[in-house]
Amino acid sequence: MTRLLDQLLARDTEVHESAATRATCGVAYEQRGNLLINLGFAQAGWEDLHQAEMLAGTRMSYSLAAKLGEARRVYARDVLLNGPENVGIVYEAIRDSVKYFNYAEAAIKSEASRPDSPDLSPVLAWVYAHRAAAHTLAYWIESASGKPESKHFSYASDDFDEARKRCLKGDSADWIDRFQAFLYALRADKTRGDLQKAAWLLEKIKDATADSQVRSSIERSLAMLFSYEEGEENARASVDLALSVIGKDAEDYLASYFAAASVSWLAKYAEDRHRYQDHLEAAIQSARVRSSKVLSQAYATLASLSVLEAMSDSPQKGKAKREAKRILQKFHNGDPYPDLETWAILTHDCAWRELEKEVARDLRKSRGRELAGVELEQEARNELERKGGSEDIDRGLLEIYVDFRSLLGRLARNSRRACEGRSQEREVEAKTQ
Repeated sequence: MTRLLDQLLARDTEVHESAATRATCGVAYEQRGNLLINLGFAQAGWEDLHQAEMLAGTRMSYSLAAKLGEARRVYARDVLLNGPENVGIVYEAIRDSVKYFNYAEAAIKSEASRPDSPDLSPVLAWVYAHRAAAHTLAYWIESASGKPESKHFSYASDDFDEARKRCLKGDSADWIDRFQAFLYALRADKTRGDLQKAAWLLEKIKDATADSQVRSSIERSLAMLFSYEEGEENARASVDLALSVIGKDAEDYLASYFAAASVSWLAKYAEDRHRYQDHLEAAIQSARVRSSKVLSQAYATLASLSVLEAMSDSPQKGKAKREAKRILQKFHNGDPYPDLETWAILTHDCAWRELEKEVARDLRKSRGRELAGVELEQEARNELERKGGSEDIDRGLLEIYVDFRSLLGRLARNSRRACEGRSQEREVEAKTQ
């Protein structure tokens, strides 16, 4: 991770140092943008690559066009689709993605026609597969609307076929197979055997890979597919695959759910259903525990992110404060109840440490002395109770801090009661022996 961070910082330096030269500045933006996309920073990556496009003008390379196509696709999927206010422009972003890929395809074919050109088949395969992914995203949105257009399915299928043709001998086509399996699973047309086709593609990858992480990922996807199909054989296969994943990762909540769903089907419809009925309650309970833990930890990270944004110069800091308070209130209400991992995040995470420092600095200016621990918490409460309060103190952060300390206090009291209950059990055991 440090090496990736060093790479990013080096790209920052290149962008700043090349600002005076148009050509080198464009390359610097392209390289940093591509790295940002690979790191999952979709919006920042798209902005850098778009800047590189502006600097390139009419001399855009196929490499930059392909990166722009992928950046626009990822931006549409990960940024625009996460906000209902953006729904109207998602489709436009996908069309932009396809246009960039079309440009890259034409430029690659033109380059490949030159006698001295290297073999560009792998590059063209990448463009076809990722353009297919853009068409798949369009088909996905249409499917969710209830009006999928067959043309996007056909465009995606054709591109997957073209990508597969151009994979060099010995090169793995796993990533193409995974994309196409998802496309079949989206359509899920039983009359065309879509789920079976998706399963066949995934089975190919599972049988060929020696990577345990890839294998678990494929097994999870297969467990999902088999749980979608009715029938005792499919349900049993789903349970077996899901349990295989859980055996390697005990916290895998998705696999646990697919196991429970398929056990439920077997308990209701299998010939020997009584054998599965004995295990149904345990399967549902274990899946619920795993999903609740994940939900608890996800809320903890979302609250921490909101705290970080609330302490930044972001124009969204007011919204971030409200979001942090909302999540803390959910924890107070036991919806969900914080698990031990969540307790660790809230207790040790840097976001909450920095919040405490911020509150301590504000109150020190107001009180004229250093505050810490219980005294800091009490003074924060006193400040909130004062009418008007000090103008130098951010009351929004103060409210979050007080809510946060209240939650930690409540968790501590519950933990003490649990420990005391265990001690009482031991005393009873000792007296009865």
